[in-house]
Amino acid sequence: KVLFSEDEKARCPHECDVCKKRFARSEHLVSHKRTHLEDEKARLPFEYDECDKRFSCAYNLRAHKRSHLHDDKVRRPFDCDECDKRFTCAFNLRGHKRSHL
Repeated sequence: KVLFSEDEKARCPHECDVCKKRFARSEHLVSHKRTHLEDEKARLPFEYDECDKRFSCAYNLRAHKRSHLHDDKVRRPFDCDECDKRFTCAFNLRGHKRSHL
C-alpha cells in the first residue's frame, strides 16, 4: 500500500486509479494511464511511419523524428553553454548541466 503525505497530495492531486502514482498535471496522468493498456496501439498511439516506432506522447515522437535528420544542430537542438555537448531534449540538457555544478 502506498501512502502519500498531504503535502504531496496537494502538489500532485491527480492519482492513477490502477497503480496510485500521482501527477501534478492532469495531462501527465492521462498519458501515464496509457501505460496500463494491453493494446499496443492504444498504449503507444503516436507512430512514425518512416521506421514503424511507436510512442506514448507526441513530444517523444517529435524528438525521435529529429533523430532521423542529418543536421546535428536540428537533430540535437539543445546545446550546453558550458561545453560542446548537444542534446535532443531540454530534459537531458538540464540533467547534464548538473554535472557542471
